[in-house]
Amino acid sequence: MIARVLSLLLFLSFTHALFEDQIGILDWRQQYVGDVNFFIPEYKAKYLFLGSVENVVAAVSNKDGSIVWRQVMESGGTLKELKLCADFLISLSRKNAAVLRAWNPLSGSIIWEKSLSENHSSSATFRCFNQNSLIANDGSNLHLIRASDGKVIWTTAVAYKHLPESVNIEVLDTSDRLGIALVLGYHKPSKASSATGSSELSSVNLQLSISDAQNSVVSQVETISLENLENGHQSCITVKTIEGQSSWYLICLTKGIASQSVLRSIGLKDMANQKWHVVKIQEAMPQLLKLDDQRFVVISALGSATIYGLSATGTPEANYRLNKAKICAKATLNGKDYLFSAFQEMNRPWENFALSVYQLDSGEPALNLTPGLWTIATHHGAVEWIHPTLYVDSTGAVAFRVLIRTEDHAIQHIRQNGHQRWLREEALADIVAVEMVDLPVSESQARMEEEFGHANSNIFEMFAKRFRTQAAQLWAFLKYCATELPHLLRTASTSSSGSLTYSDGSTRSGRMNSIGTGSDAASAIDPNRVTRTHPARLRFTQSDMKPNESTEWNELERFLTRDNFNLHKMIVVATKVGKIFGLESERGRLVWEHLVPSATVLANGKLSVFQLRNTAHFPLSPIATVLLRSKTSNLPILYSFNPITGVPLHKDASHVFHMDSDILQAVLQPGPVSEASDYIRPILLLDVKSKVHVYPPEYATILATSGDANPIYIYTIENSDARITGYRVGQRMTEQNETIYEATVVWRMLLHSGRSVEFDDKMPHSVVASAARPLTEHIHSVGRVLGDRSVLYKYLNPNLVAVVTSGGDVVAQTNSIAIYLIDVVAGRILYSAVHRRCSEPVSLVHSENWVVYTYYNHKSLRHEVTVLELYEPFNQSGGPGELCASYLVPGPWQIFLRNAFPTSWFSSFAGGTSESNLVADSTDPKPRNRGFRAYFSSLYRSTDSGGICQSTGAHSIIPQVLQQSYIFSTAPTHGAAAASLTERGITAKSVVFGLQKGALIELPKSFLDPRRTLDMTQELMLAYQYGVSPVIKWGYLICSYFSFTTNHISVTDLFFTRIAPSMTYDLLKEDFDYTAIATVTLGMIVASVVTQRLAARRVVLRAWS
Repeated sequence: MIARVLSLLLFLSFTHALFEDQIGILDWRQQYVGDVNFFIPEYKAKYLFLGSVENVVAAVSNKDGSIVWRQVMESGGTLKELKLCADFLISLSRKNAAVLRAWNPLSGSIIWEKSLSENHSSSATFRCFNQNSLIANDGSNLHLIRASDGKVIWTTAVAYKHLPESVNIEVLDTSDRLGIALVLGYHKPSKASSATGSSELSSVNLQLSISDAQNSVVSQVETISLENLENGHQSCITVKTIEGQSSWYLICLTKGIASQSVLRSIGLKDMANQKWHVVKIQEAMPQLLKLDDQRFVVISALGSATIYGLSATGTPEANYRLNKAKICAKATLNGKDYLFSAFQEMNRPWENFALSVYQLDSGEPALNLTPGLWTIATHHGAVEWIHPTLYVDSTGAVAFRVLIRTEDHAIQHIRQNGHQRWLREEALADIVAVEMVDLPVSESQARMEEEFGHANSNIFEMFAKRFRTQAAQLWAFLKYCATELPHLLRTASTSSSGSLTYSDGSTRSGRMNSIGTGSDAASAIDPNRVTRTHPARLRFTQSDMKPNESTEWNELERFLTRDNFNLHKMIVVATKVGKIFGLESERGRLVWEHLVPSATVLANGKLSVFQLRNTAHFPLSPIATVLLRSKTSNLPILYSFNPITGVPLHKDASHVFHMDSDILQAVLQPGPVSEASDYIRPILLLDVKSKVHVYPPEYATILATSGDANPIYIYTIENSDARITGYRVGQRMTEQNETIYEATVVWRMLLHSGRSVEFDDKMPHSVVASAARPLTEHIHSVGRVLGDRSVLYKYLNPNLVAVVTSGGDVVAQTNSIAIYLIDVVAGRILYSAVHRRCSEPVSLVHSENWVVYTYYNHKSLRHEVTVLELYEPFNQSGGPGELCASYLVPGPWQIFLRNAFPTSWFSSFAGGTSESNLVADSTDPKPRNRGFRAYFSSLYRSTDSGGICQSTGAHSIIPQVLQQSYIFSTAPTHGAAAASLTERGITAKSVVFGLQKGALIELPKSFLDPRRTLDMTQELMLAYQYGVSPVIKWGYLICSYFSFTTNHISVTDLFFTRIAPSMTYDLLKEDFDYTAIATVTLGMIVASVVTQRLAARRVVLRAWS
């Protein structure tokens, strides 16, 4: 018995768990599929299958759009095809090789996987063939594969002169034992001259294969040349004749003379002895769409469609024409074919989408299916495609549902009556920029701040303001009680059912729910109007309706106010498609959204979000600006809006600020903001002509007359060439007395010269990561006390940027990683190191005086993490080094004087850095008071004109750098790392890494301390260990809790959580026993009163005795 107890205790371990009511409170997660490009209709009336550009395959529920299962395949791959063959969901993706996978449609588990041959072609496709087989093409070979187990039945080489750019397979005839397939390969080899000038000559390779259950016979191989194919691989289809003997013909859409479109058809049998049948069409920018084996449609960009068939001779003939038809789709029910046509009017905000249904054979309207006039919100953009599904409802009538994909990558499922069943905002899977915005204070809090904000008021005015403020607070409290009384009654009635009710009115059962799968209620403001969305919405967003005009805005405004600890934030995200979202951080619900028309990402594939004015300047509203690129002009544009409400800054929502030239850099104006500029921090835009533009333009004159004589420094990084350039911004008066800003190149460095023995000349280095200190970082301590009571002062350079370059050949063992610490004001490399035989993935973090970066070591076959810590020059034995450190770092009295008096009273250098690749600095290189330096000066340190720090080198001040490397036990994701930030910087630091297996790891910075020798000992320093133990875009925000920081991570998933680097030392735990402490406190009070009475009585009795 004792042995059993001991063995049981041996295997016991402590685990962390959450209470039932804690699930989803401190964190939330949303799951997405991405930009959907493949869709399979309803499977057994339960699921819809989606495939995205992000190489993701998923099944969503037909009822509410929630994700039933999802499979994320290899990163960097492309999903080429997705089809349902013989009750198997087959996907074809390509990265280095084409890979076929079969999935269980109900559970999403993989059944088999088959890798096809590798080649340099990026084309691959497959089609279902016979009952239990599929035919696949990987660009060079044709394979017949059994769908049940993935066994290759036969393989035939495709006769291509060149590897095609795109491939299409047309299955002509199939039976149980025989099948005929046509492989079309498209290649654009050259330019040809024609009567109209230069034209693009495309070759179409045709291979007709006849297959049985055992082998394949290539019956025909042809190569034809066509000029100016309209839409690449979508320009040729196969259609058979309706009348007479059925014969298959190849239909191609090309451009003729004077850009007139031409339909060409030719028979597949004996093509060498046939001529093309040519039919001219009048459609503008047409598109060719195959409806079935006998009909196809040509759609015009102006909004008309013509349905064609083939005559007995193979000539295309127009059957009928439809007006107001920009999108067409076919649906079949009980052997009857229907044609759905859609037309959208973008200039109308309401009832802007018309859907009509016709009989495909005759073109007559389907009387049993009434047309619909629906409203598609303008913030979704144009409708790109529709997929209708016909079914028989409970009354026996024919009805339909339509899946709609819009310009913003949103997927909507709509009933026949126009009611939206569900909506998925798939643009949130492509987030490229994140900005955390503080919520504004409530009106009563703002009034209270205004009450104590006037120091010149007399006692009577202050008393009157206090009386009015408290009266307004009392009235607001009574209104709140009156409006919340029905909600409290509903809460009392629903609490008995076992569900939890939250402050926003939503309810949730005890089990865990995922917002991304649509399990949460959207809002209790009006449950009848709220539609199931992903993520959940707080309200509908109408582009032409101001927030204060909405009936729900009063409830929403009360919810979007700052809490006592500033934990509730607004998350502003910009997506790759040019759509901007506002999500509240409590549960990730969507507050507002806006699609910037005709906008896309910048040349580097990213977007920039700037906060020009925050919420601290009541009653002025906050302003945020997004820097994008116009699709029409291919030049940068700026869109400004209120980050809390999403309302555009300009009256016209489509109005944006257009740049007249391309830009190299964009940065916020450094320094404090003033009332003269309405507390707006303008954006400085450096263009390719070395001119600096100010946005908003009306604040350029204010900056010119602000009296700030300190110059501004900006730097740019060219990643491919590993070139960094530093600019100095100055002012110049024109002949018209206008102040303009110009940038002058002050330094330029090439991080690889091509002649260095450290690098490979054939594969030079390129910049793979760069990082600067965050602007919002607050440093509490400027030094660290050692074991001998000496102090190591941190090297806190606000102009320091860490840059990592990578290059070389892994096979030739010439690959390497280089790290540079560069002062971007002086243009000096303060530290550099090279890691030979190392390569990506690289993650880089820069905070305070330390830098952490990861890489892969090919020699040791492991991932490693290296930490660098920078300290001021210091001599342990005293002397000039100690004098240098005490001079360079401000003392307590200097910090007090700097905070108590204006900075203009002292000679100073004000510097700051923003995000990676965005830095602006101002400087005063000539200090007037040698004994007082309250700010950091890069130019002064680069010259050391005072000659104080002689021990660190002639005429320069170089920091001391400590370095240590560790083994990282798991593979990190490239670029997925960040450091924790708290409001006052009192807590310890944590570094969070995103791992390739999809997990996150929070690592205390104390584990990555390079100071491990005996002569540098310190209290509470961990002993040295050679290893550290235990996708993705990172965002952070700072809360009023000194110990809290909240984090936001996104790839195809959005994840939000809180971390406490030093634990919650300033916050009571949730299991704190208030009853016990209140009982003890009350007992102590009663005991003290009783004891006092007894002591007084004893004194009286003793006096009488």
